[in-house]
Amino acid sequence: MEQSVRALLIVIPLLIGFNAQAMPERHTETLGDETFDVWHFGSDDFRLYCKQPCEADEASVQAYYMNFRSYLPDLIDWHGVDVVEELKPVEMHLNESSICPFLSGAAGYAKIGYHRGFENARGVSCLFEIERGEDLAERNHVLSLHEYAHIILFHRHQWSYEYFTFWSSWELVEPDHPLADPCDDWYGQFDFTRPIHHLCRDFGLDKSVVRDSLIELDRRFRANEGFLSNAYPGGQTTTLAEMRGLFDAALNTDTAAAFVAGGVHAELIGVDFSIGSQAASYSAVDGRIQITVPEGALSETMELRLDKPGLAGGFLPPVYFPRIFAIALEDGDDSDVGSLDFDRPLRFAIQPESFHLNNRPHADYHLVQEFRQPGGQSYWRPIEGSGFDPDTGMVVGDINGTGRFAYGPKFRGPAGMFFDPAFNGHGFDIQMVGDELFVIFFTYDLDGQPFWLLGHAPLGNIPLRSHSAVEMDLWKYRNPDHDGSLEGSVAGHLQLQFFGGWDAAGWNIRANAMVSLDGITNDADVHMALEPLGFGNAVGADKQVTGHWFAPTDSGWGLTIDRKGETEVAVAYFYDADGNPRWALGNREINEPVTQVLAFEGYCLSCPPITPSFDVSGTVALDFDSNGRSGTVDLDVAWPATADQRWHRPNATLAPLSDPPEFRYIPESTAAGAAERTALGPPAQADAFGGKLWHIHEPNCLHLHHPDFQLGVSNMQR
Repeated sequence: MEQSVRALLIVIPLLIGFNAQAMPERHTETLGDETFDVWHFGSDDFRLYCKQPCEADEASVQAYYMNFRSYLPDLIDWHGVDVVEELKPVEMHLNESSICPFLSGAAGYAKIGYHRGFENARGVSCLFEIERGEDLAERNHVLSLHEYAHIILFHRHQWSYEYFTFWSSWELVEPDHPLADPCDDWYGQFDFTRPIHHLCRDFGLDKSVVRDSLIELDRRFRANEGFLSNAYPGGQTTTLAEMRGLFDAALNTDTAAAFVAGGVHAELIGVDFSIGSQAASYSAVDGRIQITVPEGALSETMELRLDKPGLAGGFLPPVYFPRIFAIALEDGDDSDVGSLDFDRPLRFAIQPESFHLNNRPHADYHLVQEFRQPGGQSYWRPIEGSGFDPDTGMVVGDINGTGRFAYGPKFRGPAGMFFDPAFNGHGFDIQMVGDELFVIFFTYDLDGQPFWLLGHAPLGNIPLRSHSAVEMDLWKYRNPDHDGSLEGSVAGHLQLQFFGGWDAAGWNIRANAMVSLDGITNDADVHMALEPLGFGNAVGADKQVTGHWFAPTDSGWGLTIDRKGETEVAVAYFYDADGNPRWALGNREINEPVTQVLAFEGYCLSCPPITPSFDVSGTVALDFDSNGRSGTVDLDVAWPATADQRWHRPNATLAPLSDPPEFRYIPESTAAGAAERTALGPPAQADAFGGKLWHIHEPNCLHLHHPDFQLGVSNMQR
């Protein structure tokens, strides 16, 4: 009743022409190459944005603004804290734009936007209200409050607690709705809400405990306190383990079981061990984590704590961040991690959670540890002898002291095409062949003519570097006689260091590259920041043709293929009439039988950048078998395009040189839950290829503070 009265009080002024109260004023603002209508009222901490042409009338937007504004004080009071000052004023975007591209499957999402520069971050709420096509004046604001609540939690917390934002938004808008009660069975269905359901149903957690805990965590954030926090601008994030500790104190019980039952990994909730000097085994969280102390390992009893350390420094561990944890002194902080050595190694064991990567078996798991190079640079190395013990169902390994650790399947390297936006026109195809990384670098010579280089080396072959680093020579091959006899010579050197992990769609791997090319970079290293070529959607297991392909009976030329969803990019590498290595690129939808490929003229790696020009080089017709591991090609290309001699390989049999790419395996239970959520429009698409070789719209740095399940991204049932 109270909510209905408040809504009525807001609507009445609309009916009399807004004469009873002031309304937000509209102005325009340009961000990048887009212009927005912006509504703002007085000293409010939020603004409404609608990319022009905005398909909404003034009165409806003003009503939307004022309705949201009426709820906002209650939303802030519910959490006990407001958005941190560094993220104000919050931008609430009503439609899709470069600031708020569509995310497939998301009704809306929240993020930290750096489109105004890194020093001027903003909280950004992406709502897609215009695309939804409903009356803005009558929106119930569950979604807008939900996303704003995420922004309230940003910066302060390692997580943005999807379960709190569901609870608060529904309680404020429709207090009698079942979703206003986290004890309702709906909350028990999904990973991103299940923990709060168990806390409510099994331990009686109520809003006052949540509010008091958020206030205390805010105090710790502002005081730069907290166990194993990681610095963000303006303060230190706080961990889920700290939240759980506050709940334990308020409810006078151990709530670990609620988090574990809710699908939270045991290493995230904070585990304390009081370990004595006598040989013994210690376990926690129903035996999911164990530490065995051998005789003579410890001279006295120690209070250790296993906890989630936030964003770990250094390079790519073999798994995404939720599997990273730290073992430190109970009363320690970041500076104590790695500072204590044991007299003898302790046996550490942890029950593995499923890692949905090609449905990788637990037998492929191991433990890794973070080490520090001189000067403070960190790197990760597998713990020798660690692995999965089928008798106990645990991942086990010996630890020599406190420090940062991770567990999961061995890193097998990335698969696909990579580029640096600062070097538009150059690109890498990176694949795994057994334990070796196989790379083809597509670039230009001093005359701007396209040529390619090839290299391969075992992953992790650089001493005192991460297992995800590699260095190799780059070879240039010529085919002067066109008879398959190749002439090869070393033409440069490449170092790659991979980092990153999983995002919602799959691998989100980046790499730092150092390239030196004889006669081109003048023996100086060129530093490149590589990111995946972005286009299309996630790829199902039945369409995994991404890889390096060659003709077994006619080697020396081939194709690199990157497929995402229904879109496929292919680069053919071959030889011109003089036997020089050349390449051409094209893209197609996979139902199209023929790909037109383009050859580009660009700039050498150490030359001043120019926009590459291009000409049609020929065609590629690909046909893959249903298993995606064999196929044929009709390749007809040449460079220069007008050359009499063409590289023509009709109906050539192709085989993959590289291993099948990793893809994210989604269990049926998760897929079924996702199918119930609302998707808004198609995913954001990349630029067409052609003149913008390797170039795509750069995403706006989604800063979702390490999704605890789907943190910051909302799949609201409507």
